[in-house]
Amino acid sequence: MELKFEKYTTQSERFFNILPDDWQEIVRPIWLKEQKNAEILVLVKDEQISAGGIVFKRLTADMDSFKKEAVAFINSDYYYIGYLWVVESSRGKNLGSLWLNSLKEYYPNTNFWLSIEDENLKKFYLKNDFQLIKKSDDEEHAEWLLLFNAHV
Repeated sequence: MELKFEKYTTQSERFFNILPDDWQEIVRPIWLKEQKNAEILVLVKDEQISAGGIVFKRLTADMDSFKKEAVAFINSDYYYIGYLWVVESSRGKNLGSLWLNSLKEYYPNTNFWLSIEDENLKKFYLKNDFQLIKKSDDEEHAEWLLLFNAHV
């Protein structure tokens, strides 16, 4: 059986269970507050989630680093990609790229934005047609802002 890209909004706990504990503590409360304006989308094979993420369609409370830009993006109908995760045992199989490409097909003509805290992820997102827009001013806890423009 091959991987399927599916919406898991009604089975959110299955998604949370693949996340590290520290992520679960952060993500679950945000999801509970924002789930009416967000979707959990996953790659599934044989009922097992290999990768997944949350797409938010409005501003969330945790968008502090790039608040001004976040407001502008959300007001311009950009969707925010939050908490993309690939299960450790499934890494190295291009599933993060497959998830992003599936998302772009699921939402054709939609622009996306995200922020990352791990500088090593820049290369991955640049490879997947995102553009680096800005680095946060906080050198101690740096973050990077990236955009995907569907109309380029």
